[in-house]
Amino acid sequence: MTTRLEANLFVIKNTAALNCEYRLFVIRGLDPDSDDYEKNAQRLVDSVSRSLRAPAVIYYKDTRAHLALPAGYPNPAFDISLVRTQVRLEPVPGTLPLLFDRREPGTEALCVRFLQFALQSPLWSSHKLWQPQTGRPFFYKRPHTANESIKMYKGFAFRIVPIENGPLAVCVDTTSKYLASDFLPSDLTRDDFRKIKGSQCVYQFGHRWYEIKLLGFHDFNSSEVVIEDKTLKEYMVSKTRLPHPPELVSLPHDCTVLTYKSGTGHEHSVPSALCRLTYDTESPEVRSLHRRSIEPPHQRRRETISAVRNHLQRVGFNGVPIDLDESPLVIPRLMFVAPDLEFGKEKVLSVRGTSEARHTTLQKLGTERLSLLQDGDAGFWSDGRLDRQYAILPKSVARTFGKAFLDDLSREVIRLYPQADSYQPTVVEYDDDVSRHPTQLGRQILAAVDDLIFRSGYALVMIPNIPKKSRSEDQLAHLVMQELRKRDLHSAVIHTATAFNSYELQETPYDQRWTVTDRTRERRRLAGYLRNVVINKILLLNRRWPFVLATRMHADVVVGIDVKGRTAGFTFIFEGGRRVRFESDTSRQRERLRADQVEKTLVRVLQEELSNSPLAVTSLAIHRQGKVFRTEMLGVCNAIASLKRAGLLAGSLHWGIAEVAKSSLVRIRLFDVELRDGRPWTENPEIGSYGILSSSEGFLCTTGRSFPHPGTVRPVLVRLAEGTMDIREIMEDVYALSNLTWTRPEDCSRDPLSVKMNDIRLREVAGDYDADGLRYTGEEDDEALAKDSENLIGQEVVV
Repeated sequence: MTTRLEANLFVIKNTAALNCEYRLFVIRGLDPDSDDYEKNAQRLVDSVSRSLRAPAVIYYKDTRAHLALPAGYPNPAFDISLVRTQVRLEPVPGTLPLLFDRREPGTEALCVRFLQFALQSPLWSSHKLWQPQTGRPFFYKRPHTANESIKMYKGFAFRIVPIENGPLAVCVDTTSKYLASDFLPSDLTRDDFRKIKGSQCVYQFGHRWYEIKLLGFHDFNSSEVVIEDKTLKEYMVSKTRLPHPPELVSLPHDCTVLTYKSGTGHEHSVPSALCRLTYDTESPEVRSLHRRSIEPPHQRRRETISAVRNHLQRVGFNGVPIDLDESPLVIPRLMFVAPDLEFGKEKVLSVRGTSEARHTTLQKLGTERLSLLQDGDAGFWSDGRLDRQYAILPKSVARTFGKAFLDDLSREVIRLYPQADSYQPTVVEYDDDVSRHPTQLGRQILAAVDDLIFRSGYALVMIPNIPKKSRSEDQLAHLVMQELRKRDLHSAVIHTATAFNSYELQETPYDQRWTVTDRTRERRRLAGYLRNVVINKILLLNRRWPFVLATRMHADVVVGIDVKGRTAGFTFIFEGGRRVRFESDTSRQRERLRADQVEKTLVRVLQEELSNSPLAVTSLAIHRQGKVFRTEMLGVCNAIASLKRAGLLAGSLHWGIAEVAKSSLVRIRLFDVELRDGRPWTENPEIGSYGILSSSEGFLCTTGRSFPHPGTVRPVLVRLAEGTMDIREIMEDVYALSNLTWTRPEDCSRDPLSVKMNDIRLREVAGDYDADGLRYTGEEDDEALAKDSENLIGQEVVV
């Protein structure tokens, strides 16, 4: 039997035949130091690409920004208006060669963009496929499966991937999308539209389907809206090739008309009866279908190969067919070894065979981690008693099974963390006999806290179940955590569902008391639930860490950076997780941080944390979740220079700024393929497997076969944006920090702690909720909220 490790990369075999020429235009007026630089750069590229139907790329040559276009296209508009500026394009005489088989660092982006455009072009006109928006995946028009109200469409996405000192390849991955089975009513009323205003839907304009955002309700119907001297329906029919789709043929002439804005900002009209609402994977309506979209590796591999053969093979570029290898790329089998972990009483768990450590295998690593946490001779790495604790409960719980629940919770705290001695939180009751609306419940919780709590501490807050529409439970949780934080209470939120279903009232001739149900399933579920609440909602909230890294990382200090909404999160990790500090700050922009903001935060925190250290830090890594922006890199570099001058960072500092992508439009996948009697047997790769694409980019399996989960492993994409560290060093540290599976010790974690901790803490300080509604609600609002007032305390909710 022969085994090989494959990636969903398909090599372009005839790159030399694709060599071509390109033109350059000097860009004047695009300031790289402006806050609007990234936004304007993207708008410029989109504007030129849309107008010429050609690939455009911003390319720096001799430190000046240029716009590059393939030779053979007409000139773009020379003057283009952008955000708070206007740019001018000045053509550079002549053309330049673009060599796909001998790529240079400066021109590689041109090769990628030109080929990406060429592969997409024929798919746009395919009668079998549709694309929601430019740059998004393509989906088959025939639904894969459906339930009563939702249809699931399968599709694929792709991107060109350059392999350093090697070929260009196409990365192909499968995906799914969910649409309503039925179109919106043709007689949609204005009141009905208010309920869906702002929703995403797919508009079927003849044979072309694309996604729009519903913005307005037109006063005219489809027979009264006139475009180019034709009614709306007549116009659509004139623009649609034969045979016409049945939904267009049967469209009523008096159909309701809605409006949306195109990418150019122009308003357009759309018949309501040609629109179907879209649903994301978090929508309750698609939960049953979404389970069917979780594909095992053999199925995903087969569908990926099929997409290449049927849609991407022999597509033309400048008149030359692109010759794609139909078999996935076989890559070297590379693997990081899991780091050693230190628990309480200096007990070490090792898959490396470290002397004097407790040895285990990769397959048993998760169960051994949990076992050591529950072992009296090991336990949590952190020590010390807990600070002041509160339990904030609904009255409906506190006056029924609440005491029994807290008693069981207390026993679980002592079992997992005996250093606490006891867990006897001060109980605060709030009135939950109100509308099941976030602001109504939020007021009651805060009123009870303001009446009864006068000292800081840590709070476990139980909230009732809320009707699942509008993600109201998330809004209430965000409201509670952020408002209590203003009162110097660090809090975590749990729901009533599991506890409600786990306790029963036992009556005797002499007594009544609440006890755990005799039903085996609920008892087992409650046991796991209590453990998770203790670890995640009590001990981690109180900064009690289960275990830390015993194997030294390449970086002495790791800083994770992320932005949620307009809040920036910074997680500082020292000494392999022994010290972890989180800081947040308001950001002027939703995605990008200012250089001075990054610099000030890094300098302030590292000065405070390192000022008493006898030795200067010799290595530093920044893990940016998502894209690193130019201003952020500048801020990091300025902070490093300042901290070097202060003697806190070594003059010969080894450092790196890395993008750690939690998700991407097209994911690199790995398949462990074994040939059995000439047929492929496909499995997920092992955890720790990785691949290197270039000196600055690689992909890493932080999940894998030893921790079985449905579906196909999704490697984490890691890109070194700047610095002196090697990409392998960055990736091994990412893998090491992903082994700090504090929230679920028996399992693996896809995200490193530098990313995970930002996720957790940003939910506390940056989640969305209606702050104005919390403070101001009139009588009309109260009447509207009262419609939700049904008591749903027993409804199932995911914790």
